[in-house]
Parts: sequence; C-alpha cells; structure tokens
Amino acid sequence: MNAINTIDVKAEFNLDKDRFGNPFPAGVKFPVLNVEESTAHAIPQKELHYFEASFVSDVFTWLQEPGPFGLMITGPTGTGKSSGIAQMAARLNWPTTGITASGNFLFEDLVGSWGLVQTDPGAPPVTKFRYGPLPLAMKEGRILVINEFDYADPNELAGLNDVIRGSGLFIEATNEWIKPHPKFRVVITGNSKGYGDDTGLYRGVKTQNLAFLDRFIGVEVDYLPNDVEVKMLTDYLGLDSTHESTLSTFVTCANSVRKRFLSDSAEALSATITTPKLKLWAKESFRIQASVRKTGTSVSPPKMALEKVLTGMIPDVDAVAIHKICESHFGGLWVD
Repeated sequence: MNAINTIDVKAEFNLDKDRFGNPFPAGVKFPVLNVEESTAHAIPQKELHYFEASFVSDVFTWLQEPGPFGLMITGPTGTGKSSGIAQMAARLNWPTTGITASGNFLFEDLVGSWGLVQTDPGAPPVTKFRYGPLPLAMKEGRILVINEFDYADPNELAGLNDVIRGSGLFIEATNEWIKPHPKFRVVITGNSKGYGDDTGLYRGVKTQNLAFLDRFIGVEVDYLPNDVEVKMLTDYLGLDSTHESTLSTFVTCANSVRKRFLSDSAEALSATITTPKLKLWAKESFRIQASVRKTGTSVSPPKMALEKVLTGMIPDVDAVAIHKICESHFGGLWVD
C-alpha cells in the first residue's frame, strides 16, 4: 500500500529550497508520496518549471483533502495548466496518467478495451482486456489528468460522476469492481470553465453537464508575472543577468499581444504568444543574432524569429497587428 506523509513547509525548504521555487506561507503542508516500484514509471519526468505560489498552495490543499471533488484547472492557452500539475506530480513522486479529450472522446477510452496481447516473446497473441487510464489510476493511486475536457461530449464525461464522488468503477467487460485507491485523484484542464466559449477563441468547446461540473473545485491560472517570465527565459537560454533588459522586452511584448488576444474588442487577435512560443521566439532570435554577427547580414533577429515561430503561420491581419505591437516595444531593433 502506498503511504503519504506531510512535511512542514519551512523544514522542507531548508532541505530543498529549489523544489518548487517559491516561498509559501507557514502552515501549508506538502505531501510526499512513497510509491511502489511497479508504478514508478508513471511518475512524470522532472523538468524546469516555474510555479505560482497560489497555484501550488491551492493544488496542495486539494491533493491532501480532495473530499468528493476533482480539480478543474482552467486558463488561457499556453499558461501551463497541464505542465503545472505534471511537474507538481514529478516533485511529489506521484504517479500520473493522462488522456486528451476530443469531439470523438468516449467514456470507454478511459475504461479500456479488449485487444490482442503477446504475453511472452514468441508466444501467439491472446485476447485480453487492457485497462484504460481510469482503472489504472484507481487501482494504483495515480492522478488521472483529462486535458481539454471541454471538447468532450458531456454525456461521456458524465460517466465519471460517481467515480469522483468516491464510488468504485464496475467494468462490465470483465465483471470487475474496482475500488478507488486512497491516493486516486481526478484533474481536468481546459481553456473554458465548462460553460462553453463565448470568446470565439476556442472552436469546438462544448457546454458540459452541470452535475459533472458540480463535482470539481476550480483553480484558474494565468501567464506568469513579467519578472518570473524574464527569469524563466534567462534560465532556459542559459544567459546571465546582462541580458535581462532584452529579455524583458520580449516578455513585455508578449504580454501586450496576450492582452489584445484576450480582449473582447473588435480588434481582438485570433493568435497569441503563449509561454512555449515565447521561449521558442527568444531562443530563435538569439540564434539568428549569433548568425548575423558572423555574416554581417542586415536583419532584425526578433522580427525574423517571430515570423518563423508564429506570424508566418497565422492570418495576415493578425500578423500585421502583432508586428506593430512588437515594433512599439523593440523600436529600432525591429527594423531590418
């Protein structure tokens, strides 16, 4: 049986102050999961990630005492909804399994299906029921993450209602009743809060069943603060503090584009600079800049880089608008 312990925040950070990278208020407890070897492969790989203290505290509170609720993480595209929960799990040794919903998503995709399985090398395959992510998570105490939940048919997600409330799962195909492990959790992520998309930014988003939504506690995430994103880019690119001014311009520009993207005005953009795009844009810009220094070519590295990673792939009207925004921040650096 897996065991969970709690550690005092202050003591934890004395041991490993870089674990989450943020200071947290006294009294918050951090669960540390001791997993069995058989499920260790399901622990996400730890990667460089920047957490908001409020996000971590809210998620930890739920992880320790979820009650009869799942966790819904919502926010704009590219804010780290999925990576946030995955990287928390990585730092807690908490096995995780996930699936991305779509218009063709079925509850059966979560439960599993029959298929041919080769039990031993060279042996003929046999028909066997293969567990989906839901029973695996329930049996082994994993966090089940359903990404883009709001694209799924609400009738299919309704199959989770009793499971989230704490009831078991009956698999009719195998006549098996699965009781939830004490450390089983359900997390859903999406750009909307399940009530449809009135912004027009996320096509295909569906309005979910109220009974389903009522079984979740909500956590909303946004893009990181300017100073944190500058620090993120500095670490990601392996640069020193002398480049912070330039990187700050990238971040300020990205936030201006995001603001226009999220606005409800007639001039709202249909594309934006997400955190992953921001990292790629800065990286490509510095690569082009290094090449320019060698060849003496007359180009604008930030402009050329943005065309490669974003504006060359979106409608012209949005590309022009984004370039105007960036030019207002970069000034002469934006001119070829």
